[in-house]
Amino acid sequence: MSAPEPGRFLEAIVHQNPWLETGGQALPKVLAPETERRLVEALAQAIQREQATPFPMLLGPRRVGKSSVMHQVVAKLLAAGVSPRRICWMRLDHPLLMGRDLGDLVKGSGFLRKATKEEPHFFFLDEVTWSGDWDQWLKTFSTEQWPVRILASSSSTAIHKHRPVESGAGHWVEVDLPPWLFSEYLRHQDVGGDVSPVATLAETLEQEIADLHPILGLDNYLRRFLLMGAFPETATCPSSDQLLSDLLHAQEVLRSQTIERSLYRDVPHAFGVQEPAQLERLLHLLASQPSGVLSPTRLAAELGLTQPTIDKYLAYLQRAFLVFTLSNYSMFEDSTVAASQAGSIQRRGRKLYFIDGALRNATIQRGAGLLRDDRELRKLMENAVASHLLALARQDGGRLFHWRKGKVEVGLIYDHPTSPLAFEVGESSMHDTAGLRAFQKRFTRFAGRCYIVSPAAVASSAADSPDGIGRIGIAPLLQIIGAQVEQALGNRFSNEAE
Repeated sequence: MSAPEPGRFLEAIVHQNPWLETGGQALPKVLAPETERRLVEALAQAIQREQATPFPMLLGPRRVGKSSVMHQVVAKLLAAGVSPRRICWMRLDHPLLMGRDLGDLVKGSGFLRKATKEEPHFFFLDEVTWSGDWDQWLKTFSTEQWPVRILASSSSTAIHKHRPVESGAGHWVEVDLPPWLFSEYLRHQDVGGDVSPVATLAETLEQEIADLHPILGLDNYLRRFLLMGAFPETATCPSSDQLLSDLLHAQEVLRSQTIERSLYRDVPHAFGVQEPAQLERLLHLLASQPSGVLSPTRLAAELGLTQPTIDKYLAYLQRAFLVFTLSNYSMFEDSTVAASQAGSIQRRGRKLYFIDGALRNATIQRGAGLLRDDRELRKLMENAVASHLLALARQDGGRLFHWRKGKVEVGLIYDHPTSPLAFEVGESSMHDTAGLRAFQKRFTRFAGRCYIVSPAAVASSAADSPDGIGRIGIAPLLQIIGAQVEQALGNRFSNEAE
């Protein structure tokens, strides 16, 4: 693509940088909301360090708050006295900027003219994967030590499409930004009793079970959190007297701003999908599954597509951060599984969740039925536990699975290198423990590390239980995991500095 006409693309960039006209005054709340995720402070400190590489790149679904986090970092730089002339924002899916060579845009913006090693300039590259040769230029900025600090974002892991995964090593670090965690939601609601996480989730869980006073009485907050969704725009929506009206509004926001923009804009751009309506049909079928267990053969038959196409489309939905799948733990640990069978077992044994359960209900447009059906609320609870554990696993080196062997199963296996845990989400603390008992008998490293999770459970430690199975409520567990994720995100940047 030819270089943009300088006057036109410079005008587009100026419009995206309001601090150039206001002289560094406080940013409008629509850009930098007052409620900050704890990641913001860590990012602001990271990009101001003398050796500020690798560059952080925020990854996550549309409307998860990536741009807000980046604008909040801009606000912190301005508040710290950084000149507005040293800060350049580029939304690279802008019609005048998309597809343009990233190096030409950075050099042509004029923001490099007075940049020095002592006073580097800060570039905020929103939706960076829409620019041309973005990955090569990020490597160039890093290896040639340009006087720049960069914070980037992307709504699609198309970052892995045409290059080896390791090509970003040492040049940028990918940071998965999940939807709001329950701990963040409670802080926004000004609910006290913050969790104080320690080294691992297992240790924090034991610590908090010993003193649950700060995290009791959260059920009403949890219900609205699950129904409205954990995206900032829906989670912070003011409550009205009409819950159904609030719910329908939240679902419309999620459909139009997250689902449709991902399916009809991001995925086609990243992967060249010619019929995005097929993606929407697949997503609808996935959302309609009662058990969540994947059957690619059935999906292919219902959509009239081949199974390889289903697998490919499913990968696109995962890379757009709409859904995720969990493999059967036994595939990796069971010595009776031959290597030649592993691939087929993985495809058959996967279980699917949405990155936020509210996306599932927005996909199938479940409105009033959600308020009447307790079974649907239970599904949202299990999905929330799964998505919170996934967020933690992506930060601390853990892995997340489910387990099924014959007629017994365990919903969620958090395979941490030193402190693994297993969770079964049920309707009450009297939920059947056969799956957890069989699991820890087969995999002894999980003995005394298994929990039944239910809405009104009286908390008890797995380590102190005769059968090695503890109990914990949904709400306190989500708050504990959320606090652990927040700590892990902050620690990543501290570790980078070290």
